[in-house]
Amino acid sequence: NLGDARAAMGEVLRAFPQSGDAFSLAGDVALEGGSPLRAIEAYQVSAKVRRSWPLTRKLIAAMLEAGEDEAAKALASRYVQGDPLNLDAMIVLAQLSADAGDWLRVQVLLDTAIAQGAGSDPAVLVLRAKAARELGNESDAAQADALLKDTLPAPFL
Repeated sequence: NLGDARAAMGEVLRAFPQSGDAFSLAGDVALEGGSPLRAIEAYQVSAKVRRSWPLTRKLIAAMLEAGEDEAAKALASRYVQGDPLNLDAMIVLAQLSADAGDWLRVQVLLDTAIAQGAGSDPAVLVLRAKAARELGNESDAAQADALLKDTLPAPFL
């Protein structure tokens, strides 16, 4: 019920104007309501209090919905630089880089993510194989394909 959610968020923001969580929720309501620019504004206020990965991921989604792809990619890049062990952030940045055709960056990000434990994620391996093919490295692509084959479950029957 978007109307009630908007009304409730107005009350929460008036009651707790310094709350990062309140602004994060306001961003969620705005994004769900089809207002990505308002969501970005709310998420940015929330991020001034505390910039967590879930908040950053929402901000990236709002930026993408608003057509601000380069800003989303820059934000993801800054986040990965500040939290280089965050595999989810690294994978999001790799996908954004793939969307932009930056295959060398995809390769480096995914090789790092795989080395840190993301080697059993089928989506990561599929994207890694695609990056290798885009870079003309069929042996790397075959290696990613082999890892992917090992991660997929065997047929039930």
